[in-house]
Amino acid sequence: MTARWSHYGSGLLMPLRTAGVLTLAFVAVGLTFTLKAGLLAIPGALILATWYFKYSFAFLDALVAGQREAPVLSVEMIMASLEEFRFLLPLILAVVAFFAFGAASYFVGTIVAVLLALVMLLVLPAVVAVQGWTGRLSHSLDPLVCLRMARTLGVDYVWVVGCIGALAALCAIAGVAPGSPLILKVTVSLYAWLGAIAVIGGALCANRQALSERIPLIIPEIAPPALDGAARERERWIDAIYGALRANNRDNVWHLVMERVQVAAHPLRELQWLYERIAAWRPFPFPNRVAQEVIARLLGEDREGEALRLARERLVLDPTFHPLSVEETRRLAQLAERWRDHGTAEALRKAFPAAA
Repeated sequence: MTARWSHYGSGLLMPLRTAGVLTLAFVAVGLTFTLKAGLLAIPGALILATWYFKYSFAFLDALVAGQREAPVLSVEMIMASLEEFRFLLPLILAVVAFFAFGAASYFVGTIVAVLLALVMLLVLPAVVAVQGWTGRLSHSLDPLVCLRMARTLGVDYVWVVGCIGALAALCAIAGVAPGSPLILKVTVSLYAWLGAIAVIGGALCANRQALSERIPLIIPEIAPPALDGAARERERWIDAIYGALRANNRDNVWHLVMERVQVAAHPLRELQWLYERIAAWRPFPFPNRVAQEVIARLLGEDREGEALRLARERLVLDPTFHPLSVEETRRLAQLAERWRDHGTAEALRKAFPAAA
């Protein structure tokens, strides 16, 4: 009991350390000014709120990976997550709760409105926890996965709900306190969300072993059920890779790739299978690295046409993609020129200027 008090108490204080306080202050001041400016400032307020929710999920990812400090808000962090949509669900829920609670009290009474708020309090931590663990918005919309998350966290889930309930009460007190300035209400609300993220991330990190056993990082929606032993081996392989990526352990990710490839009967075929599975993963560095390895091996076997098609596919997704070496890039650019694919040739040279 004492250990859990200490664990969750330190989690609630984590957003109040230097990096978290600086972020809170920046967003709170910006939101306060935009909210006071009226309807014309709504787009600005939404942009700031979107950035803040993106930041909160970067914070959650860091906690799941074992870090114990809030990250510093940066442009790179926001831009790197432009294609992630995990932040949309809590953003929508926050807006709905903000506008709907008063309406619910008016139409169905305060008691029903409070019950609805309690349901949201019980469900939202599981939704955010699933997103934090799997990194997938779609998984958090599956009630069975959310229920499994709550059961796996067990007592820790009760602590998370309790902490979030206390944060919600703090917001309510700040909201109804006589003469409470807007900036205080905004700051307390922002802190409450980041505090909720901190306790959820702490619970996920503390239960990583149990979660790894009960909630695979690659859920069947993404990875079809394996049909034989070889397919099951591949699924375990890609699950381990995804886990290392989520933990931001990039060195271990490539070690896991090459460890299997080096003992495979057909290394290139294994890499091609892996690439097909992870081609659309974000961010791009890992799929790009796998594509580079496949291209190098294809060129080593003089399968230039396949290598060029793969390079063209990656350039469509990421214009900065290029093969591993200058020679490989120059070889593919020359092949593209011979096939009159001038766009690909130019894109390759632009991505790797030394090959020009």
